[in-house]
Amino acid sequence: MARKQLSRLGTLIRIGSVMLIALMLQACGSQSESDADSLRKSRDEAAIQLEMREKAVGSPTPSEAARFLTQTTFGPKESEITALTNSNYDTWLNNQFAMSRESHYAHVLWLKSQGVDVDNFTNIYAIESFWKQAITGPDQLRQRTTWALSQIFVVGDQDNIRNSAYYDVLAENAFGNYRTLLEKVTLSPAMGQWLSHIGNQKEDLATGRLPDENYAREVMQLFSIGLWQLNADGSRKLDVNNQPIPTYTQEEIRGMAKVLTGWTYANCNYTQEPWYCIDNARSGYYRNYNDVTLPMTAIAAYHSTTEKRIVGGVVLPAGRTAAQDLKDGLDALFNHPNVGPFIGRQLIQRLVKSNPSPAYVGRVSAVFANNGQGVRGDMKALIRAILLDPEARDIAQATTPTAGKLREPVLRLSHFMRAFTTPPVVARYDFEPWWMDEVFVQRPLSSPSVFNFYRPEYSPPGEMSTNNLAGPEFQIYHEASLVDSHNFIEYWAANEPAGSDTFKHNYSAYTALANDPAALVDRLNLVLTSNTLSAESRTSIINAVTKVSASKPRDRFLLALMLFEISPDYLIQK
Repeated sequence: MARKQLSRLGTLIRIGSVMLIALMLQACGSQSESDADSLRKSRDEAAIQLEMREKAVGSPTPSEAARFLTQTTFGPKESEITALTNSNYDTWLNNQFAMSRESHYAHVLWLKSQGVDVDNFTNIYAIESFWKQAITGPDQLRQRTTWALSQIFVVGDQDNIRNSAYYDVLAENAFGNYRTLLEKVTLSPAMGQWLSHIGNQKEDLATGRLPDENYAREVMQLFSIGLWQLNADGSRKLDVNNQPIPTYTQEEIRGMAKVLTGWTYANCNYTQEPWYCIDNARSGYYRNYNDVTLPMTAIAAYHSTTEKRIVGGVVLPAGRTAAQDLKDGLDALFNHPNVGPFIGRQLIQRLVKSNPSPAYVGRVSAVFANNGQGVRGDMKALIRAILLDPEARDIAQATTPTAGKLREPVLRLSHFMRAFTTPPVVARYDFEPWWMDEVFVQRPLSSPSVFNFYRPEYSPPGEMSTNNLAGPEFQIYHEASLVDSHNFIEYWAANEPAGSDTFKHNYSAYTALANDPAALVDRLNLVLTSNTLSAESRTSIINAVTKVSASKPRDRFLLALMLFEISPDYLIQK
């Protein structure tokens, strides 16, 4: 009987979920950003900085700790929430910054040593490593930051070797300097393959050949300065006709394309394969693993030595080497005033909220420009500024209409796995990828284009668009994907997770409370919604759980979990 009740209630959930988009739009769009800006701009900047310092060293409440960990991890565990309440944000951040990282490429090689066929044109084992570290890695801030960076510096589905090595590049440089990160990304064979600047040759007037412009365009548009000149607070600069001002011209794209000529795989046998370093014996596959894990190297004969005009009016004279041109070309991008607000705002969107105020962006941009010690591009300082800003840390912000962001599918699934399952005792996380594509519409390391799964400026039609509010994740959410993903998580929750017999549910702490529906809901409220569940939603979930027989504690827990999972209170990360 209880199972039938649960099934009927699950049906109602699925039917009702098609209305969630409208509900979430309503929840996110009822106040103009300008009103909030006016309030924030009235605050004394010195007081804001003092508040940030005090928050950093003070012990957070359980609600504050849960909210912080929601922004900085792949989903908080109850034990982690408790530990943070006995510490402070500053200590937690310093510990996370100091943690070593685990190599994704090493995991792929380990799989190969175990007899797994990793020599194929899929990336399923690179994805396996992603899930392993996202769910169990102690360096959660690095994991979450790397995931955020992978959605800015996008490389799509290639193969296990390229994808795992590329993700290592992002992870290795997540807490370094942006300038170094930009160069490492540029010289990554995976990025070179993805945006076709590996094997990019100089111009040839006799044949009409011109350097490939693909990466030259995207490194400016997506990875550094964006399309439009920005103020420090992220707003667009306008010309005398009140029109936005482009950051670069077609001439500057051509100049940057010349900068990027002459680079190819490391360790190529140039006498046999003078350019692309393709191993014909392996049907076009790369020569060996190291070739796609090492930075690309330059071949002078293929580099353009003509004058190059690039962004910001910088002119690189003729007769220079590929390394010289690359250094000065990337320096020009790095030092452009757009980088701080352009990259800073996107990282805020990935970690904290979709619609940061101009003041928030401005504070983060200022830290990018100068970490307090005269260093530009310090990623640790940038991340710290994002996470400790009053807009991120003030728990009252969680109740404002423009707070938070829609939880993307990967974060919904990882939160469930971290909070309610016991990790495998072996090193395998063999998730099948198809359901991430078809059900969740988001598979790690597999964006369909360089523009990520969704655009940072995307605004769903309706009230959010009318109020000029961004909702990037809404671009892959619709009635079908929301229902399908919920149904899949519901199935996983009721059964052992698919794809492995080593995952085990760990519900005991919650089923022990099932005889007290209010206590059960309140405990889930902390772990899942940082105690921001609305009074109305709380009452509704308690009433629904109460209708399930007390003799079925697991069913009571599962129903409560699924009602949380489908609620706007959870789907909007506050």
